[in-house]
Amino acid sequence: MAQKPEEIISYFSSLPTLSTIEIPADKLIHAFEGNKRFPESLLQKFISVNKKSLSFLGIDASISQIGYKLKLILSTSRFTGSAPLISPADGKKFSDFNVTGRYGEELGELLSLIDDSITPEYSESLTLFTNSSHKPPIYIECCKFLDKYLEARRFRWTKFDSEMRIQRHPNGGTLWDKYAVDTATDPFSKLSFPNRCNILEVNHIEWQQINYVLGIAISHLELYKTPVKARLSYLDKISFLKRILMDSPKRKTNVLQGRMSDPKVIKELKEIGNLILNSETNLKLAWRVDYADFFEKYVQYLVSAVAKRKGGTFYPNIHFPIVGKKPKWGLAYLEPDMVLKRGDSKVIIDAKYKSHMYNWNDYSDDLKDSFRHDLHQIMAYSSFVNTGEKSILLIYPFSSFVQHRMTAQSPLDSTVVNITLVGIPISKKEVVNVEAKLSELIKL
Repeated sequence: MAQKPEEIISYFSSLPTLSTIEIPADKLIHAFEGNKRFPESLLQKFISVNKKSLSFLGIDASISQIGYKLKLILSTSRFTGSAPLISPADGKKFSDFNVTGRYGEELGELLSLIDDSITPEYSESLTLFTNSSHKPPIYIECCKFLDKYLEARRFRWTKFDSEMRIQRHPNGGTLWDKYAVDTATDPFSKLSFPNRCNILEVNHIEWQQINYVLGIAISHLELYKTPVKARLSYLDKISFLKRILMDSPKRKTNVLQGRMSDPKVIKELKEIGNLILNSETNLKLAWRVDYADFFEKYVQYLVSAVAKRKGGTFYPNIHFPIVGKKPKWGLAYLEPDMVLKRGDSKVIIDAKYKSHMYNWNDYSDDLKDSFRHDLHQIMAYSSFVNTGEKSILLIYPFSSFVQHRMTAQSPLDSTVVNITLVGIPISKKEVVNVEAKLSELIKL
């Protein structure tokens, strides 16, 4: 490339969520040594070769032209993550797309904070160019082990096992010391020779060790942490292999010893098996996290802590069923992000990963329509609170903790809805402070 890789990589290494990035065509042409006379061709090829990665990360790519100036427009969605970046010049990976949180938050430390309530989604068809801080879960290796085990089983890997057998004639492996002791104590055993025999065996020691690892792999796949999609897709294989294991000898081991003489399929099976034994993975898979879902779970974590402080009950994603005659497109239920309840007091809370708090003093029709939708939605949820005065919270990301109170009052009766718009920082070091301020704000 004519341009240093760092100069072009910087455009794609930190793409914020819910944002639009413009990259001048001449920068890409210079970097990939494209034809200046046909800039649109290079941009179209860039979009084409990176189609899978762009789709996986929810990035919309288009070409904009103003006068003679062409630009590549990348519009990110609510997904954050990484996927391989492919050069339109030679079709090879040379870096990765990296979509980050819009507000500078550190996803890794926050994912560990909210435990297993949300996990990254991985693509088995897209591998990263660089190492990622997000290691794929071990269940992916377990799925691979099951597939490879079935392939190896069809191969019928046999090895010589040495075992002692009593035979009528001696051979080169006769255990004469044992024979002497046996005949001295029992003269009638003179025609019984303890011979060491090399038997070509399918269930040899190494296969027994592989069976042991198979049991571990199946156990991992049956854990509740394993995504339902993976469990369901391997349900038949797991059932079949569990029946095989019931009648198969197993031998505990800490490592599957690789040998130069091993067939290719066995070498691959042992490599995956050792990763499982070490609970590691060597994959560099593309990954993504739905940031709207992540922000919701982050707020749920904070509000659940408030519920414990106040002795209230916390209901995340509770369903209010809708029954009766409905069209095909009708809703089955309403689902607020969270409800806090203590005695007769209830607070409805919705978390929205939107920039409303950052645009407090701005005006646009898009902002107004988006907020109208948020407000109408949570007001609908509040209809299930059977009191004259209702409390609802709309929580958005912000650089610090802020709150703005407003009231909606019915002209028909005494119904009052107290609405609080809250901005919170998405930061692990701010968690204790945000919990305390939310506790002061929420009246139960």
